[in-house]
Amino acid sequence: MCSWFDMEKKSTGTAFAVVAIVTAVAIVFSMFAMVGETTLVLPSNDGSNPIIGLLEKADEALATDSILDPDAEVRGTWIATVNNINFPSAKGLGEGALKRELDAIISTCLENNLNAVYFQVRPQADALYKSKIFPSSEYLTGEQGKALKGGFDPLEYLVKAGHEAGLKIHAWVNPLRVTYGSKASPAHDLTKLAESHPARQNPEYTVAYGDGKLYFNAGIPEVRELVVNGVREIAENYDVDGIVFDDYFYPYASYTDNKKDVFDDTAAYEKHGNGADIGDWRRDNINKLVKSCYDAIKEIDSEMLFGISPFGIWQNDDGENGGSATSGTEAYSELYCDALAWIEGGYIDYIAPQLYWKFTTEAARYDTLVRWWNAACDGTGVDLLISHGAYRYAEGWSGEDNEILNQIEFARSELCYRGSLLYGYDVISKNTEDIGQELALAFENEIVYSDAQSDNSGVSFNSPADGSTLSSLKQTYLLGASDPAYPVYFNGQKLSRTKSGYFSLMLQLEKGKNEFTFTQSGKDYIYTVYNGTSQSSASSAQAVSYKLMDEYKIVPVTPKNDLFISSGEALTVTVKAPANSSVTCTLGFNSVKLTPSAASPGKDKLYEMTYSGRITLPTVDDGEILELGELNVSAQWGERTARETLANVRVGGAGAVIPIEVKAERTGLKIAPDSYYYDDFTTQAQGMRDNAVSLSGGYYLLRVGGYVAAEDVQELDDEIPIAKVSSAEIKNSGLYTEIVIDSDVNIPMNGRVEDGYFILNLYNVDISTAAAPSLDQNPLFESAEYQLSTKKNCFRYHLKLKDEDRFYGFEFAYENGKTVVKLRNPGGLVAGELPLDGRVIVLDAGHGGSDMGASGSLKADSEAALNLKIVLSAKEKLEALGASVILTREDDSYVALTDRMEFVEELSPDLMISVHQNSMEYNVDVTKVRGLMALYWEYAGRSLSEVMAETVSASLGRLDRGAAQQKLAMVRCERYPSTLIEVGFMTNVEEYEKTSSPEGIDKAAQAIADGVIKYYKEQTAG
Repeated sequence: MCSWFDMEKKSTGTAFAVVAIVTAVAIVFSMFAMVGETTLVLPSNDGSNPIIGLLEKADEALATDSILDPDAEVRGTWIATVNNINFPSAKGLGEGALKRELDAIISTCLENNLNAVYFQVRPQADALYKSKIFPSSEYLTGEQGKALKGGFDPLEYLVKAGHEAGLKIHAWVNPLRVTYGSKASPAHDLTKLAESHPARQNPEYTVAYGDGKLYFNAGIPEVRELVVNGVREIAENYDVDGIVFDDYFYPYASYTDNKKDVFDDTAAYEKHGNGADIGDWRRDNINKLVKSCYDAIKEIDSEMLFGISPFGIWQNDDGENGGSATSGTEAYSELYCDALAWIEGGYIDYIAPQLYWKFTTEAARYDTLVRWWNAACDGTGVDLLISHGAYRYAEGWSGEDNEILNQIEFARSELCYRGSLLYGYDVISKNTEDIGQELALAFENEIVYSDAQSDNSGVSFNSPADGSTLSSLKQTYLLGASDPAYPVYFNGQKLSRTKSGYFSLMLQLEKGKNEFTFTQSGKDYIYTVYNGTSQSSASSAQAVSYKLMDEYKIVPVTPKNDLFISSGEALTVTVKAPANSSVTCTLGFNSVKLTPSAASPGKDKLYEMTYSGRITLPTVDDGEILELGELNVSAQWGERTARETLANVRVGGAGAVIPIEVKAERTGLKIAPDSYYYDDFTTQAQGMRDNAVSLSGGYYLLRVGGYVAAEDVQELDDEIPIAKVSSAEIKNSGLYTEIVIDSDVNIPMNGRVEDGYFILNLYNVDISTAAAPSLDQNPLFESAEYQLSTKKNCFRYHLKLKDEDRFYGFEFAYENGKTVVKLRNPGGLVAGELPLDGRVIVLDAGHGGSDMGASGSLKADSEAALNLKIVLSAKEKLEALGASVILTREDDSYVALTDRMEFVEELSPDLMISVHQNSMEYNVDVTKVRGLMALYWEYAGRSLSEVMAETVSASLGRLDRGAAQQKLAMVRCERYPSTLIEVGFMTNVEEYEKTSSPEGIDKAAQAIADGVIKYYKEQTAG
């Protein structure tokens, strides 16, 4: 098994890899040389079978009849015997030791919910079974051709014990390799082979290659017959479930002095080539070999499977060959194996390409290759298995990334996928980088696949919709659906599709009209999209026209609200009124005629016209306020008149203020009338007091420097003094850790978490009274200090958090003459069957009604619909755990975002979770964008978001894109932990396939419930 993007040496054998985009010269090597010899940790030698206990405990879960279901998902591991990599642990072991090692392999499979073993029985034209054709393997007996100790047959034992344990056993054959030497230590001497070895008896069958190995020459018919007879021998004598070839056919390229070594099959080519291109001839030799093996196996046992695990890249796409969007070694031209010929010829049952790369390997992306092989198998009846590079977990892949779990879950969406094979048994047995936890998640439940059934749907296009107009893009993605039973062709190539028939691809666009043809079952489907130009354009520009008013009236523009402004200023007045009117503004004893903004367009209709003017305000003594009364505007045109009151106006002298008190809970204190919420002060509590220095546009500007809506406050009679703070203490009241400040005024405050501290700013206070608060025992803070601020009349408390991940929100209050900051204490789980008893959790299904959110491959399952399905299911699961769950919407109805926010903030729940699906802009290549993320704004939501991202992504087998802070309305409240989960990408058809299925919805809902439990567990543990 090979991965040719690895550049490291892994054993004494010299081994290199070809990466086409990096260098034109490379040296290739075997995967077997990449893994050193390992010693298995064996069960105690007490004569007992170590798998019996596992079988007894797991009898129902791993029932043989179920596991051996031919349609059950394959969950296998490769057991390499060459160089004693996995078995046996050493040469020449006795029967007892060999049995214990095979039992350990079975035990490891059962412990990791694996159901198939791919056992290497012929690593180099030798045998780890009883053979009359090939000599016994030196890796087994210690000497090639030596009799098996006690006649013990590892394959026979593994088949019997494995089947009893409910495992499928496949015999893994390397068909053409004869010896396993290296460039530094060649193994070309035929006399060192056993006398019975067919290569020693027929040296003309072999070719010595520059990599130090001997190979059988597939161009010789007798060689092919020899391989076929070897396969036939296994099929006749062993009850294996299948026989599989790996990726070694013609050898990987080897180089000497920067020159590619020659595989000298000239004589065979001259004799049998018939003038064909030598590359085509070599591929034909392999095709004949594969087909003959398939026919031989089926002649003996039609139920026995035959498969091949080729190198992961067939060909790189050159624009014409239909290859994959990769840039690595090509099996087609390097190894002369044409996997497409085997698939389309129907002489293999399954293909298991070795995709030993990550999603992020640009030269050979995992997802790119899975889709390519999936498309190749579509409509052929050949099953797609994926061989994953588990061994990489010993070479730098981190278990924290859940790479193998993500790979398995991603592949499951593909139409032809039927299972996964893991290369790197040693990693599995040792649970390197916690890969066992990933396998436990991946293989928790058995999956039985069925062949695609026709739904007579044909091909449809959903996003962008057919006939859409885009805004001058170079490319767009297209999401569509199709009848899953039949392949879909585009530009002569099959598209990769999910099990439901969904597909995605990127389309290159020209300006104007773009038409694309898709074909299914002989029928063409035309998709049209307009780029930068719609299908129809206006014949002429619209003529400029004046708006008509429906009646003779005045429409206020500015001011629209009551005013409190400084004396001596000029007040600008603007209104809209019918053209040709005489418009006058009156304030007290002053009147000003307003001027129209343009000439009259005519006198026959009520054309709307803007009028404006300035009125000078009187001077007022310092500290005094003058009530000027109503600002009125009148208009007259002939006998027509109109009158409108714009505002009540007060003028203040220098230092004049209006004392106010906040009358509503959660009142916004803004840094500017039009500022974004996320830049503002913490919302203020009912009772907060300050002096307003002006009133304009519906907002009071306060002494603290913030703006508060006039509707949220009431004016007081007495000016608010600078507050004196006589004491402050921090105490634990049970549900809250409270900062209780003894001040003579209900002062404004602002709070935030920064660098492990909760920082509380106190405004409008006498800084000479500032002092650090006393600190009682509490679960949140370990120390408290104060600092003076550069802002006038302000100081701040710096409270060191014991654990910055344990912060759950806060709110302000004024109680019993005290200024109070209430910070939520951690709350764990309740003992018993209802661990969430007493918890109030709000679930928000994003979008709804006319707001459908993002689109996927089907109109029926929009983002809004999927969000609601997940939320309704999660509600049931959380309620079963004891929680009181409240929804912002319970059906496909539209609830305005502001209404949702106010609803949740009024409830002030223990947690708020908003469920959404992600999407990308049309010009983004959605075939490469996937994963889940959790978003927060207020710090209280950070820890919740991190836990939910980790838990839900792992449960769903999706890329964990982590937790991130974003300015989102639903997570902006500081009073409770809240998160917005982007469960997956609507624009990724594999994720859409999963999320839109009943199983996927249930799994996402369960993952959310599990995340809540984990969140509270971590609070308790902390």
